[in-house]
Parts: sequence; structure tokens; C-alpha cells
Amino acid sequence: MLTLGSRVRYGGDDCIVVGRTIEMHSRYDLLFSASGRIEQNVPEKDLEPCSSDHPLQPASEPKSGNDFTRRA
Repeated sequence: MLTLGSRVRYGGDDCIVVGRTIEMHSRYDLLFSASGRIEQNVPEKDLEPCSSDHPLQPASEPKSGNDFTRRA
């Protein structure tokens, strides 16, 4: 069981546990560190705990094959 404030990885992103529902299978509310978005009711089986000395990393931007920047 995770505790409030625990650092976890979910879907490749670093998050902090900000809420939990204790049932037969625990679920957690997560705060995404990079965007500030909250995801609710995430099953514990989908989370990867991080050590407390693991610094939170911002989510990487998706890379697209299109480059719309102007070159001079």
C-alpha cells in the first residue's frame, strides 16, 4: 500500500500520490508533476513506486515527424 505523498511512475510519467481509496484493490489519485494534472482512481497494479531519493522528472514532449519551424 502506498502512502500519501509517495512518488510513483504511471504511464512513463512521474507522479505524487495525493489521494487513495482503500477497497479490495487499492486505487490512488495522482498529481502529475510536469503538468499539474490529476488522474483519479488509478489501480495500484498500474503504478511503479519510486525511491524517495529519485528526483521527479518532467514528462518528455511527444516527438512528431513534422517540423514546422522556419529556417532563415
